[in-house]
Amino acid sequence: MKLQITNFNISMYKIKNVIFINLVIIISLLGINNVSAQFTNELTPAYYAYAQARNTAIPQNQLLPNLDKTLSLSIHIVLDSLGEPNIDTNDIYIAIDTLNSKFSPINLSFRICSIDSIENYQWDTLVVNDDDGLKEEQQMTTNNHIDSTINVYFVTAFEGLPQATGFTSYPGGADNIFILKDNVDDMTIPHEFGHFFGLLHTFGDGNATELVNESNCETSGDFLCDTEADPSADLPSAYTANNQCELSPMLKDSNDEFYMPPTDNIMSYYGDCRCKFTKQQYRVMAYEYLHNRYYLW
Repeated sequence: MKLQITNFNISMYKIKNVIFINLVIIISLLGINNVSAQFTNELTPAYYAYAQARNTAIPQNQLLPNLDKTLSLSIHIVLDSLGEPNIDTNDIYIAIDTLNSKFSPINLSFRICSIDSIENYQWDTLVVNDDDGLKEEQQMTTNNHIDSTINVYFVTAFEGLPQATGFTSYPGGADNIFILKDNVDDMTIPHEFGHFFGLLHTFGDGNATELVNESNCETSGDFLCDTEADPSADLPSAYTANNQCELSPMLKDSNDEFYMPPTDNIMSYYGDCRCKFTKQQYRVMAYEYLHNRYYLW
């Protein structure tokens, strides 16, 4: 399918030739033919290298791109053993309205193309993160997948990912997003769409810890310098955001500076505090759409 781009100023988002060539060389040397991760909590060194090179290559001193694009969503609801969906379709439409508001700064929106039910109730508790789970996921998605659209599956639980409320593949992977039914009305959907378009968690998913002074922001954390240093990947559960959405209790980095993590960032793990993406995150998502998800309509 040929990509159609309207009202888009190509010059404001063109990768500089030398930097782009370096990015291609790095990806080639690493052998990254498919930079996807089956689950967003299983990232490879190759994807880290790709993400770092990509983020360095994207110009950050220009206006946000105007994609002027609406993508189609195919919604799949897995029924329980009694044939009940246990989710209100109105809540799904409201969630997509919220999603659209979060992506509006780059003029990327989403519309529900279809909603169907999956009658195999065994998939309502989806087994993930092992060989049997991979087979189960593949069978469900193969039987129900609609090409060239983003396929969003709603289930009751994930067996094997007890703390997860959703998961997806990074660009280069399948066009599937999995969401728990109980989390349709929070920031889980925008969060997973962020991963779908290439974003890491603000804390970098186990990558080197970013310093508060941002001196290593291009080589650690999420490799983005407009998301403040976030230590939450290394924190025990006792650390969380308080009612003012501040890290509580306070914590210092190795330079003895207090962390002020981006608790309001959608790609963080700070619950109800999450509400926005940053400009650099928007540029990454636009880049990934144009280069790796361009075939979606």
